[in-house]
Amino acid sequence: MRDDKLIFSDAQSIVGSAGDINSTNVIDFIAVKPDPGMGRAVYLNVSIPVAVTSSGSATVAFVLEESADNSTYTTVYTTGALAYSTLTAGKTVLRMPLPDAGKRYLRMTYTVGTAATTAGKVDAWLDIN
Repeated sequence: MRDDKLIFSDAQSIVGSAGDINSTNVIDFIAVKPDPGMGRAVYLNVSIPVAVTSSGSATVAFVLEESADNSTYTTVYTTGALAYSTLTAGKTVLRMPLPDAGKRYLRMTYTVGTAATTAGKVDAWLDIN
């Protein structure tokens, strides 16, 4: 079960030319140095519900970012560039404990590189384990 307030992207399109696509939602923890799991592990999840395609050799990097003001973001974690051909429907790209993010706001950014993507969607969310 997913908590609506912990979803970055729900079948969000990542179709576009090279550049950054920000997640539909920003998670606001209301506090600095939040403990969203109240002592329990919080996991960052990214999956591909619709395969990514490209007429070239597109790559996509999945980037977790944090901000104190919901304006200026810095990278907390990145997968690095992944070839579009590896981003198949149903693939789990990432499931990992949430890195130590100490700022109020979190978002995902999907960085398309090398060539445009012509299809593809992403789900990204946090859950407590």
